[in-house]
Amino acid sequence: FDFIATLKDGRKLAVAVKPKDRAERLRLADVLSMIARQLPRGFADGVLLITDADLPRDLIHNAALLHHARRAP
Repeated sequence: FDFIATLKDGRKLAVAVKPKDRAERLRLADVLSMIARQLPRGFADGVLLITDADLPRDLIHNAALLHHARRAP
């Protein structure tokens, strides 16, 4: 998982962020579903897969620009 999100109601979600093509190729939704059933109590209340298809295109573009800018000396 890439991070744990704590919601306002106190629930915790283990979040995986992956490119859509990779998530589909590896069948990550199925894998995460199996993992969700085996999560230790207290780790998270559920899991969430987020792909580039779930986010606005301009947000992805801006994130890529920031990533590139931070790597450039």
